[in-house]
Amino acid sequence: MGLLEQGTPKKHSGTPRKTLSDMTTETLDLKWNTLSADQKQKALDLLHGDYISKRTKAAMAKLKKTRKLGRPPFGYKYVNGTLVNHMDESVTMNRMLELRDLGHNPNQITRILNEEERPSSTGKQWNRNSVVLVLSRNS
Repeated sequence: MGLLEQGTPKKHSGTPRKTLSDMTTETLDLKWNTLSADQKQKALDLLHGDYISKRTKAAMAKLKKTRKLGRPPFGYKYVNGTLVNHMDESVTMNRMLELRDLGHNPNQITRILNEEERPSSTGKQWNRNSVVLVLSRNS
């Protein structure tokens, strides 16, 4: 177990156990030769997973500083990291709210928006779930 242990070292016989990150290159070389192929693969998988995790976290932190992540709410868009009104989507949003206030249900609103050829934020036709989601965010 010694080489492949992860997490905080646990005390055993008064001395902490070594984890993969605690080992020196020399110790790792000696241990590496005593491992089976399966144990070597597990050790490499641990190192590779850790490497990917660190790089992903660094990339996401960099993106977060320069721009917003994710899709903005319907009716808005990001301009230089600031949320601003998206005119075309705002007109569609007002139409949806108007139809709801007139007593139309989500199925009817979906049909009307598609007949009027008003695209969704993805540029596709509306579906009932999208209409319900957008209306629930603007109640």
